[in-house]
Parts: sequence; structure tokens; C-alpha cells
Amino acid sequence: GTRNAGAVNPGRSLENIAFTNGPVSGGTFSINRVAIDVNPGDSFSAVLQRINASDAGVEASYDDSTDTIRIVSNDPGSRSISFGSANDTSNFLDVVNLQNANQTVGNDARFRVNGGPEQTRNSNEVENVISGVTLNLAGIGTSTVSVGVDNDAIVQSAKDFVDQVNDAMTRIATLTRQGGDLEGDTSLRIVQNFMRQTMFETVGDGALSSLLEIGISTGSGFSSDSISKFELDEEAFRGALANNRADVAALFTNTDRTGIADRFAAYLDDVVGTRGFLNQRTRSNGFIDQQIRSYNDRIRNAEDRLAVRERRLRTQFTQMEQLISGFQQQGASLGGLSANMGLLGRL
Repeated sequence: GTRNAGAVNPGRSLENIAFTNGPVSGGTFSINRVAIDVNPGDSFSAVLQRINASDAGVEASYDDSTDTIRIVSNDPGSRSISFGSANDTSNFLDVVNLQNANQTVGNDARFRVNGGPEQTRNSNEVENVISGVTLNLAGIGTSTVSVGVDNDAIVQSAKDFVDQVNDAMTRIATLTRQGGDLEGDTSLRIVQNFMRQTMFETVGDGALSSLLEIGISTGSGFSSDSISKFELDEEAFRGALANNRADVAALFTNTDRTGIADRFAAYLDDVVGTRGFLNQRTRSNGFIDQQIRSYNDRIRNAEDRLAVRERRLRTQFTQMEQLISGFQQQGASLGGLSANMGLLGRL
């Protein structure tokens, strides 16, 4: 878009610029149906920065050599930019000649797949043409796309799964052992037992029915001093992928939701969910909060009983001191009487 006033110092406020179409009124103007605030005291550059920071999806700049504002869409393709709306309260777009500015619209990407019909996209990144594949159109011409499976990524995902199971079980064992922060906590032991048991369970009646068959086990080592960790035999796992990829996947997740990962997800979502027993324990006014209040009540009751006992003992001590003082006075009186009686006997 262009404006017909003289070259603008972008740092000057709008109210100090002599626009041909008159002064800017305060309010809002819209680009791509996104409202942008403006007031006459704003600097010209501040308004452009506000446009760029908005959700309008455009980049605004000013060229002082040609005295023009340039608005470029961030979205590629044949989309035009919408300027203004019925809800605008500022005349900013009219004043700077953007309302009816000439636009140069880009072109959509055009392509064919395997000689099929021509398709168009407003982006060079194309999805949903070949299942599970994203095409990046880099230029004009013909390309051959080879689609394969990334076994390395699958192996890494299996390793991550085994590592996370081991990490969770080790952390639970550390927390609940003697001297741990959650020593003897049975709820966490239940989760730990579920995880260990589930890793050994069978799945369906397919060609593969357990993780052991694809190389996931606790290995050959055993120590009574530490928790048994699961290991991945990468060679066996890759062999299973090569021979029966679909059944390997079904061991972890399947349409019946009976895979090992399916069982983990369902159980753990239930455990940590809003109504899960771990959440019931840890949430505000949950079981742990109730236990804390119970212990605090017992402490306060014990302190009250101790205070009553202390007052009783202090009262008894005071009475004993009073009795002792009385006995001492009586003893002194008797001593004096005995002395007087001795004198009378000598007379």
C-alpha cells in the first residue's frame, strides 16, 4: 500500500505526521480480521511493530525512499490479505492508503502423484497425499520418492519404553524401601507389581504373544540386593521386525487395546486420573491430607493432656511445699517447747 504524504520519520507520533488523507483517529483497525489498537500518540514504527506482533499473519515494513508501506503475508500461496472490517473504529487503513491497496498474490503449488490428477496446495509442505508421508516440494521437476520404514527409530522407541519402565520401578523401590521418603507405601508397591507383571503377560493368540519373544526380558543376571531390570536384545528385536513387523506392533498396541502399551496406558491413566487412587491420596483434602490432619489432632490432644498433667503436678508440688513448710514450723515449735520443759525440770 502507498501513502501520499512526505517521507516519514518512523519514530514520530502519528498526530505529528501530515497525512494527505487527514489525521489518524484512535481506535482499532483490522488486518485479516484481527483487530489492532492504535491512537494518535503512537509512533509510526510502533504501529508497524504492533501489526507484526499480532495474529494477523503478516509482516509490515516502511520504505522511506518510496514512502510506501509494504505488507507481506506469512502464509504462502494464492491467499490475499484482508484489510478492514465493519467493526473498525480507526481510519488508520484509509489514511495510509491500505484499504484499497494493490495486492500481488502468490501462486499455489501444483503437483501430480504417479501421473494422477493435478493437485494444488498453498504450501510447499504437502501431507495426506501418500499415507504417513510428508512431501516437501523444493522446485519444479519430477522426483522419485522412496518410502521405507525407519527401523532405527523403532528400536530406539523400544529402548525408551524399557528404560522408562526400569526407571519407574527403580524410583518406586527407592522411595518405598526402609528409610525412603515413602517407606512401606503399599499404593506405590501395587503400581510396581502391576508394571512387572504386565511386562510378562501374554497378548492374544497371534504369531507373537509376549515381549520375551521379541527380545525383552530381565536378562540372565540376578541379584537379591537390587530390583531386576528389563533389557532389550536388539538383535532379536530387529529379527522380529524383519520377520513379523505387524505382530511386533500388535504386542504393544492393537485395535482391541490389549497390547502391553495399551494396558500400561489404561492402568496408569486410571491411577493418576482425577478419580485414581494416587490422585485421591495427593490431592487437596485427599487421604494424605486427612492423615496429616489426624496426626496433628493427635499431637494437639497429647499436648493438651501433657498441659493438664503439668498443671496437676505443679499444683501437687505447691501443696507439698506448703505441707513441708507447715511441718517445719511445727518442728520448730516442738523444739522450743522441749527446751522450755527441760528448763522447768531443772528448777
